[in-house]
Amino acid sequence: MDYVNQKNNSRFVFSKSQILISVLIFYTVLFPRDMLNIKEGLLLIPLIVYFPLLFSCLSNSKFSRVFFYGFIFPTFLILLSCTVGDTSINDAVSNGYIWLYLLLIPIIVLDNVNIKTPFLAATYVIAILIVSTWLLDLFGILSISQNPVVNYFNGIGEMQTLSKGVLATFGYAIYYKSSVLLVFSLGYYVSEKKYVRSALFLVALFMTGSRANAILALLMCTIILIINEKSKSSKILATILVLICTAMILPSFIEKIQNVTTLKYNRSEIIKLAGIQSTFNLMNSNKWMYIFGSGLGSYYYDSARGMLVQLFELSFIDFFRQVGLMGYIPFIYFLICPMKYLFQNNKWLLISYISYLIIAGTNPLLVNSTSFIGYLLIFTCAFEDERHSIL
Repeated sequence: MDYVNQKNNSRFVFSKSQILISVLIFYTVLFPRDMLNIKEGLLLIPLIVYFPLLFSCLSNSKFSRVFFYGFIFPTFLILLSCTVGDTSINDAVSNGYIWLYLLLIPIIVLDNVNIKTPFLAATYVIAILIVSTWLLDLFGILSISQNPVVNYFNGIGEMQTLSKGVLATFGYAIYYKSSVLLVFSLGYYVSEKKYVRSALFLVALFMTGSRANAILALLMCTIILIINEKSKSSKILATILVLICTAMILPSFIEKIQNVTTLKYNRSEIIKLAGIQSTFNLMNSNKWMYIFGSGLGSYYYDSARGMLVQLFELSFIDFFRQVGLMGYIPFIYFLICPMKYLFQNNKWLLISYISYLIIAGTNPLLVNSTSFIGYLLIFTCAFEDERHSIL
């Protein structure tokens, strides 16, 4: 199985829906910061154009939960945030509209839209940008600071970290804001046994400088390679080889991670621990926040930074702060519900998905436009077999 219906992947059809959704996916992956605020318009266009199709699907039980999570749930969160929570309508809407991405699912399914191609194309651009930046600097051809392409993306806020040296986990930290989505492309190419392409995405994830990206990328590759072996003897042999390689590489790898972690501790882990404390200090000041949350996009005082902040790196905790149990329980169900289906039908995508959730949980990447492109990949997979609906 693939991301979407198999019949869509044989060729790229330039239908109206294909073009609209491809442009949206490509732009959203490549420009997550979107200083020009183009994403919202690109999302609304297919929803407006295909509104009659969406309206006709309201009576289709297969799409009932899609409409719940794509419209009813975010509307409830926005209203709750503006009435019980401590947030403005503008902040609530700007943080809640992203659930509308799920309304693309009926269009994608019923109009046979291929979302794999634009997604892979966009992640290719990011991977090539990261790896080429590293290689050019490594061989002294063009330093990071003088790279015009990198400086452009850094200037418009699409690159979160751009540095090299002892504090970078593997010597470099070239972190593109949507680089976490590369785990899906890596998982896909490893499962397809396209190892040269897999290497590009693996190196790119290492060069982001994120310890979570590096560790999860290696684990993903290992697990997918093992489960893809068809015979028991091949699985056993692959497992033994992986264990031998792990025994040889892991000690130095762990030592490197530990050394960098020690150097980073005062400015990273301490900030995260203080953020947890600040979050629960806020909620303990008003116990109703445990039920209703403080509101989508609401601010709170972060003692580590000494200022009001809107986002916290540990996004599972941060989203709970914003929506409370009323919004958090449906959200956790939303994340978990595809796992059984993926386990039965698409194990490599399940592994990629879990890896994504772990990485996103340590960064503010769990509930934003970047994450919902990933969720589109996951949930449209359910409709490969029309007898199933994940949501």
